Amino acid sequence: MATMKLLIGAFNPQPFDANWHDLPVEYIFLKARALDIERPLAGQRWDFVGAMIASNADLWSSLLKNRFCQKMGKGTARMEGFKTYMMQDFIYLRNYIKFKCYYYFRMKDWAKIANEAASGIAKAIKYATDQYNVCTKNLGIPNIDVDRAQPLEATRMYIDFLIDGVMNAHYTEYVTARVAPPDVVS
Repeated sequence: MATMKLLIGAFNPQPFDANWHDLPVEYIFLKARALDIERPLAGQRWDFVGAMIASNADLWSSLLKNRFCQKMGKGTARMEGFKTYMMQDFIYLRNYIKFKCYYYFRMKDWAKIANEAASGIAKAIKYATDQYNVCTKNLGIPNIDVDRAQPLEATRMYIDFLIDGVMNAHYTEYVTARVAPPDVVS
């Protein structure tokens, strides 16, 4: 969300202008490049993610202080906590399919819909399928448990934020940041 707020400020649109979510990617790229963040040296690639982390150091620091993230980094998180985290990620990705469908449904440019929707939705389905397979095959979680899993409050709130944003035309998918839900700590 901090990423979105930072980039929204960079674009300087009217608050939640109904048309700004249809900005061309090139415009978003140029505006992001114009942000007052450290530039790479000649010959080096620009690290957008690294620049966003640096620009939001307070949020990044709080994420690194999250007990679950610390345990994950040290390899001391309980396996059950990790499985819960991974199932929540699957729930998010499953709902990302819905987000993509709404995203293309609300789009006004038919040529863009015709050229992008099928592959965009297929990619979202692949992400969810890959995560489902990680849960069931790699982590050994029974299919029925993954199928019946419900979102924790933090996951539900984030999904609601995404769906509300795309349904009410005040969101762009290019500027999303994800943070580990704080209530998955084990």
